[in-house]
Amino acid sequence: FEWGIDPFAIPAYNVYKNIEKTCYGMYLKRSKEGPTGTVNIMDMIIDDNKSLPEHRKWTKTSITGTVIAFQTAGAETSMATTSNLLNFLSRNPEYQERFLKAAREVGVTSSGKETMTQEKLHSSDLLQRLISETLRCFSSVAFSITRRMIKTTKIGGVRLRKG
Repeated sequence: FEWGIDPFAIPAYNVYKNIEKTCYGMYLKRSKEGPTGTVNIMDMIIDDNKSLPEHRKWTKTSITGTVIAFQTAGAETSMATTSNLLNFLSRNPEYQERFLKAAREVGVTSSGKETMTQEKLHSSDLLQRLISETLRCFSSVAFSITRRMIKTTKIGGVRLRKG
């Protein structure tokens, strides 16, 4: 090799190559079988590739990179938002009580018989506002700029506190 390094001797390289093989295998299989019926990144890549000239088509590397980005972005941001919301609630008992009351109002129980769903979440204004405030105060993307209100402000009837 050009720099005297054997990339196959590097464990991370081998892991990446296995991921690449899996992603590209999934791409080939899905290309033959057709779309799954639900919107997903692989079907979008396949559809995009049909209209691209040969020199612009998706490669194994670009397919793998995109799949990895979408998998980690979705999981990491959801986890970070949930963790930040739980941290906020644990430090602010008055909001914790309001959160629990709102969750019970939409049918979520502590016994686990009813779980939070997208529909239930959207039906509660308070739950929506808590998640929005969590995203405003604690960015779920590590490299983004943090935001703070420099003064208490009222926008559209909603009071936003300094901090």
